[in-house]
Amino acid sequence: MNFFEDNSVKGIFLLNVFYHINEPEKFLKQVNRVLKIIKADN
Repeated sequence: MNFFEDNSVKGIFLLNVFYHINEPEKFLKQVNRVLKIIKADN
């Protein structure tokens, strides 16, 4: 179950959280999936 759509989140703030995440690699893959990549136009 996905709570967020792909490329739908502008930022994620975490503080002292990784110790509590059972599967950090899986978590980071989901973070990568939902983060919206903003490219600066030059």
